[in-house]
Amino acid sequence: MHGIKLNLKPKQLNEALKHRIIRLARLGVHRLRISQVCCIGIGSIEQAIASVSGLVEWRKQCHWESKRRCYRVQVQRYRQRCPDALRRDIKTDCNAAFFWLYANDREWLENSLPRPTKPCGPSRLV
Repeated sequence: MHGIKLNLKPKQLNEALKHRIIRLARLGVHRLRISQVCCIGIGSIEQAIASVSGLVEWRKQCHWESKRRCYRVQVQRYRQRCPDALRRDIKTDCNAAFFWLYANDREWLENSLPRPTKPCGPSRLV
């Protein structure tokens, strides 16, 4: 159309390209980045990764651990910036980190949060 020639030949996965994809996947490189580097579609990247037993699970585990490290650091930095913060402050200001850690790493979260305080509302006399 409009005199523009298109070269739409699909690129075939040869063994060398598959090995390159798998090597990059084992290094933890994101699928989109592998796709850009290898000049091939993400679907082909996912297919190559899925063909290696255990690689998908290993990448999921790496992603989970990366998220845990990120959220732990977020809570620790908040505690350093606001040493007098209460649990509810951390829960409000670091909401995503708090709830992810609560669901996935509760023991670390409980050990890292300040001690719970008793409510100090007005006492009622009868």
